[in-house]
Amino acid sequence: SSDLYALQQMGVVPESTIVLEDSLTGVTSAKASGAKVICLTLHNHNYAWQDLPENADFYAKTMPEVLDIVVKIDLK
Repeated sequence: SSDLYALQQMGVVPESTIVLEDSLTGVTSAKASGAKVICLTLHNHNYAWQDLPENADFYAKTMPEVLDIVVKIDLK
């Protein structure tokens, strides 16, 4: 995936990475890289909760929710 390629180019281990995505394609690509994924549902996407990408690890509607999730993620 393009996410995996980018992480490799930066010398980052995917399993120790958190990716914020706001689209099905982005979530799918980020998950394929091995990163933890937060599906961000703010901005122009009016997802119905049943239509959210199922493969995200976490979901957030606001940036404060993202921060709450980030501090709780165990990247070991």
